[in-house]
Amino acid sequence: MHEPLPYSLIFYSHSDYADAWPPMFGQTDKHFDNTYKKYLFVNSGDYDVPSGWEVIEYDDGLPYQRRVTSCLAQLSSDEVVIFHHEDMFLHGEPNFEVLSRTQTRIESGRADFIKLCKATYTPQEPLFRLEDEFYHCPYTLLFAIQPTMCKVEKLQVIYEQTPGNSIWEFEANANMTCMKNSFICCLAHLEGEQKIGMFHWESFTYPYFATAIVKGKWNTEGYPHKLIETLENYSVDYQARGQNS
Repeated sequence: MHEPLPYSLIFYSHSDYADAWPPMFGQTDKHFDNTYKKYLFVNSGDYDVPSGWEVIEYDDGLPYQRRVTSCLAQLSSDEVVIFHHEDMFLHGEPNFEVLSRTQTRIESGRADFIKLCKATYTPQEPLFRLEDEFYHCPYTLLFAIQPTMCKVEKLQVIYEQTPGNSIWEFEANANMTCMKNSFICCLAHLEGEQKIGMFHWESFTYPYFATAIVKGKWNTEGYPHKLIETLENYSVDYQARGQNS
């Protein structure tokens, strides 16, 4: 196991997506031992979670943004975290050297948010490289709901100040919040990563499913073999939710 780093892992979820939890818990624990803090933000309920995970509950009647802020308020404001949703679990070994450099850049104030994959709405536009694997995010996509490293206090600002009646509206409006607060938004991109969606690439830094569930169904169109294999390894009945292929 790699030398632990002082960042934590947050997964936002809802009990409606509990079928994604076995691979979410299992794949996270496979690569991050219990020296790393692991949080599950979820609606109130009686949940059986693995050792080393802390459940932080939100009021299901709250809108999405306030659900997240109510949970973040229970963490230390300067805690460095990787923030995901539950269907962004790992399918490979993270690059801990890059994650260490990512954390150093966050703690030094040279970045406020570092997305752990390349994502852009303008795929043909070249990115501005900072150093090593770090690039400035394009101004059309400064923040996205993808695995992202940041401090709790900066994530709290995004969720407090960004309007939107759905997660998709929220993500679109987050761009203005980043610009208003002069946030430094970066991404990590390694040579050889291939484009796998309309607007994003695979990640060698943090190899995750992007995303495992699309429009309520398992994303076997995007990951026809890898996702099924992972779900079967955790005895997930993927036929119950259905597949989008």
